[in-house]
Amino acid sequence: MTTLKSNSAGILRGIFFAAFFAVFSVGLFFVNAYANNGDSSPGSLYILIPGNSPQTVFQQPHPLPACPTVDAPDYLPFYELGDAPFFQTLQSERQAERQPEWRSEMLGERELTRRQEGLDILGTIPDIDDAFSSASCLNEYISDNIVSSLVSEARRIRARSVTFRHEYRPSEYMVSLVIYADVLTTLPHTLVRSVNFCTYSGQLISMNEAVGLEITPLAERILAEMVRRNPEHYYAALSSPITERAFYFSEGQLVILFDGFRLSTRIGEVQSVELSPDSIKMVVLSPDEFRTDGPYGLKMIPLRAMLEGRLGFEMEWIELERRAVVRRNGTSLIEMHDGDNEYIVFGTQRRSLEVAPQIMGGRLHVPITFFDQILPLTTFSIEPDGSITFLSYIG
Repeated sequence: MTTLKSNSAGILRGIFFAAFFAVFSVGLFFVNAYANNGDSSPGSLYILIPGNSPQTVFQQPHPLPACPTVDAPDYLPFYELGDAPFFQTLQSERQAERQPEWRSEMLGERELTRRQEGLDILGTIPDIDDAFSSASCLNEYISDNIVSSLVSEARRIRARSVTFRHEYRPSEYMVSLVIYADVLTTLPHTLVRSVNFCTYSGQLISMNEAVGLEITPLAERILAEMVRRNPEHYYAALSSPITERAFYFSEGQLVILFDGFRLSTRIGEVQSVELSPDSIKMVVLSPDEFRTDGPYGLKMIPLRAMLEGRLGFEMEWIELERRAVVRRNGTSLIEMHDGDNEYIVFGTQRRSLEVAPQIMGGRLHVPITFFDQILPLTTFSIEPDGSITFLSYIG
């Protein structure tokens, strides 16, 4: 009898534990399903209680687009974890465990006092404390990529010394370390680079990711306009793509830095171009809003419909002269005539495109290249679905 009771108790315990593990496994399944749900925001973890809506147990602020992806595989990802889903999962786990995020106290500096091959290397560079999980990789990147390239540049121009200094430019989700190298040659000047990384993951952030837009073509147009307005001061454009320039994001402004020396022999200091993302107008034109039956198969864009109320310009059509005038804030910028392939820009410059403006379907149309070759501070890109994204800077 005692044996029977003992066996019954053991059976009951076995049934209890089996039921417990079954419920636990189902719970884990729902946690994973919602943690990896494509509709959830990055860094969020949800628990599903049957019969109830998902309950948020952790959510990481993440205004940056998929922080981040850049074109330099040599230093990404910092954690060397392999595939991206595993990286993102680990990041969520680290945040859920309240691992240290970026704090200003984590930034120190390292002094440089050495002489190499006849070049004095002086000053200080940033040194990130090991309390930040990506410190070793960021410090290595600063030393092996940033400092080494600036020392090589100083040596190439036969400098006598190069002195490093840096600035700390934090924002809520991003840290920028701006590194300057004051190079002493017969004509002293300053070189500049930056390291920009996410305060949550430590991964590098590109210029486009900092503002969430493909902003670099527009930034190049703004720089070209600056050169155009000051031809007596600047005589050349950048010698490398603007995507390789130093930058930081501060008080709602994207500040792009470049070596002034590369623009003009009159400038030895660092120059800057400031862009406000709030001053960028973006318009997405679906395939049914423009024509593809223009000459040579060109995409033809209805001018008034695109400009007024969308890109921040105004258009006046003068029927008697068959002439259109494009204005911004009352200032005339461009004039053109129907069927005449001559676009008059700023009242004096005359330019031609693939085709002339044409009346099609009762509306004046211009070739798509009008929006990056004629219209000031405007660019476009054609998306995989056939739509066209236009960006215009109205600052």
